[in-house]
Amino acid sequence: MSRLLYTATWLFDVRILDIVNENGFPELRMAHLHVPRNLDLEGTRLTELAIRAEMSKQAMGELVDQCETMGLVERRPHKEDRRAKVVCFTTEGRHLIAVVERALATAEREMLALVGIKRMEEVVSGLMAYCERRAVGPQRRRTPGLPIKGAETGEARRARRPTTE
Repeated sequence: MSRLLYTATWLFDVRILDIVNENGFPELRMAHLHVPRNLDLEGTRLTELAIRAEMSKQAMGELVDQCETMGLVERRPHKEDRRAKVVCFTTEGRHLIAVVERALATAEREMLALVGIKRMEEVVSGLMAYCERRAVGPQRRRTPGLPIKGAETGEARRARRPTTE
């Protein structure tokens, strides 16, 4: 089942990326998606992006550099700590978000047409139940797809102790 979930996710993501590439972002690759998937609209520090994507700061820095070269993001001074930088979407980066949202809707419609509404509803409800049950309690990792704004930093996560609720 693990291989099947991985393959389905990969096929879905590839379809989204194909649509994005065809609609004004031909240089974007799968790895670059770690940046917009983890970037808050008001901006996020590089260290936090790396934590959210579960990759090294150096690897995330390379992806941010590439996205910056493509004009999708820019580094700005942090509002409270002028020594620090915050990665922010540019106008083109915000346009990318809109294109990704349309690509996602298209990919969902195509998937629905392939598997039918009954199967799609069963898959979605089954995956939602699994994610809701697994997302309860202390976690080692951030659950992808859950809201990022207000997400704990790595330090806060490590400092938190399991509760007995």
